[in-house]
Amino acid sequence: VQVGADKLDFQGDWQPFDGGRQSSTEGASADYRFTGNQVRVLGTVDADGGWADAFIDGQKQLTVVECWNPTRRRNQPIFIKKGLSNGPHEVKIVVRGAKNTISKGAVVRIDGVQFSNAAGSVSDGVGEGPTSAQRMVFGYLGRDPIIDSQGHAWLPATEWVVRSGFSMDTVDKAMWTKRRSMYIGNTKDEELYRYGAHGSEFWVNLTVGPGKYDLRLKFADTPLTAWMEREGQWDRVLHDDQVFVNGKEIMPPTSISKEAGGIFMAVDKEVKDVVPEHGMIRVHFVGTNKHEACVQALELVPSG
Repeated sequence: VQVGADKLDFQGDWQPFDGGRQSSTEGASADYRFTGNQVRVLGTVDADGGWADAFIDGQKQLTVVECWNPTRRRNQPIFIKKGLSNGPHEVKIVVRGAKNTISKGAVVRIDGVQFSNAAGSVSDGVGEGPTSAQRMVFGYLGRDPIIDSQGHAWLPATEWVVRSGFSMDTVDKAMWTKRRSMYIGNTKDEELYRYGAHGSEFWVNLTVGPGKYDLRLKFADTPLTAWMEREGQWDRVLHDDQVFVNGKEIMPPTSISKEAGGIFMAVDKEVKDVVPEHGMIRVHFVGTNKHEACVQALELVPSG
């Protein structure tokens, strides 16, 4: 429900302003009684906007109502309060007569109030996710999908988590975005293994609808550094993977290059009939004390 400024009770020095009221006088107040569990006070913000205090049921709120903005904007939520008990309440705005250092004034402008008594509902997400196939390539930054030998489209993996340290560039530290140009064996779809993600620990949360899913993970040890090329250390084992799906180990600590039969060789891991938990399938990659974990691509399709 939304009401205009004419429905509020104004006390002190307030002046009409474009359908609302404005004041810069310390102690001037505007209050409104409503029934609900949440409320928004709407105001006009401008370059001469000032500060105010907000009260709910007589209790001062731990915030500053800021009415400053470089340009004028009407009907902006200058104060929001949620999570109230569903019942009668009072919201009150009191002008401070003060401002921030870059404001041209201390004016507080009130346009109206919005409130609601909607109870809402809590959902764990079950039944709300997609049930179609999901295919993603980690580290791939292209705008066009990669099309595999069966005509399936693979998109960049964009929503995954890695803890690389404070103020670190995740793209630089945990993604292979430079395309590997060398031949990759054991696969008809070399392009899916030319990028990747790596780190001591990282994971991806896949939102899905109810059902069972087959998960396929694609790995390849693809070292590409000037030092390794110069020193001829191409056979060095670089990446070990331990993989968990929804907290259950599905792959023990494994050397990717040894499992694949060498570097620049593809190896896949498939897990069938994975059941989502709380509308999600979480795939967690963990490295060993010596080496990081890695993954190149991930495919999730409905079982059967």
